[in-house]
Amino acid sequence: MKRAALLAIIWLAASAASGATLTVTKTSDDPVDGCDADCSLREAVIAANATAEHDTIVVPAGTYLLTLVGTDEDAAATGDLDLIEDVTVIGDPAGGTIIDGNLSDRVLHVSGATVELDDLALTRGRTIGDWYGAGGILVESGTLTMIRCVLSDCLSDGHGGGIFSLGTVTLDRSALTGNIGFNGGAIYHAGNDLILVNTTVSGNAATDFGSGGVNTDGLALAASIDSCTITNNVGAEAGSVNFLSEVHVANTIFGGSCEVVPGMGTVVSGGGNLESPADTCGLDHPTDMVDVTATELDLGPLQNNGGVTPTHAPRSGSIAIDSGNRDLCPAVDQRDWLRWDPGCDIGSVEVSALGGLIFADGFESGEYTEWSEAVP
Repeated sequence: MKRAALLAIIWLAASAASGATLTVTKTSDDPVDGCDADCSLREAVIAANATAEHDTIVVPAGTYLLTLVGTDEDAAATGDLDLIEDVTVIGDPAGGTIIDGNLSDRVLHVSGATVELDDLALTRGRTIGDWYGAGGILVESGTLTMIRCVLSDCLSDGHGGGIFSLGTVTLDRSALTGNIGFNGGAIYHAGNDLILVNTTVSGNAATDFGSGGVNTDGLALAASIDSCTITNNVGAEAGSVNFLSEVHVANTIFGGSCEVVPGMGTVVSGGGNLESPADTCGLDHPTDMVDVTATELDLGPLQNNGGVTPTHAPRSGSIAIDSGNRDLCPAVDQRDWLRWDPGCDIGSVEVSALGGLIFADGFESGEYTEWSEAVP
């Protein structure tokens, strides 16, 4: 079965979950008059907030610009989309579903709900004068899971240019790029669990404190980073990460310096990690590599290397290839391509992934000799 067809089945199955299925029918952010045959994204959110069931919002490909400007209300009537009841929001599995905050407010506010976002691009959120910050997404309480999502180009003069979390956050096969915050560029986490797997954090910046990438507060309870690529971020105190709590790491590329605050931050390594160009992350597993030069790492630019989220693919000959701890590698990489090397690659991209091969006719019938690396 081809990947697109499989994703379509998954998409339809998810939309049939318990509760109502609300389908967005227009990209405009018109004044709210109910989610019926004429339903905006904002109207769908308000309708989902009105029920206790776990609803599903299906958002077709298109750009959804949030034009109803306003702040300091939590009913999704203006500004950001406030999610206060359990909901799954599903974009087009092929990509192209964009929620644009219009640089007028953050994009999403999660409060007390279990929220899942699938196949969405969220961009251009902005907050000014709010300590919570969160230019993109504020998780004040509750749980947020993002799968195959991109959060980009969000701004805040507070904590977390991309995400500020006091709850639980999981990022899976996703990317955070181009976000800017006062303290923490991509993520500032001060809540319960923070889980990053197969995720790229690139090109984010912290203007005054912390790192441009992943930041954990001393109040954070737990954090883990597995098979991620964190690179090309800049910050006042560190480039890639700033840890004031215990963080478990495995098979991850740290491109740039780390700040692990003495007496507060602790790095627990499961192995297969790589730091370039320094030795500041506290990686101490026998399979970790530190002081790796940029030439040895040899990452490609942030771009579409397959899948629906941008990645940095190691170039041929990169020291990251086949150097991961295979026992801790996820089954797939950020692009949903299989990790199949004996060693697996460090970071979010498996360079020679099985999913990257082109199969001749006969593969699906079990004719494995028909595998090929070129168009037949």
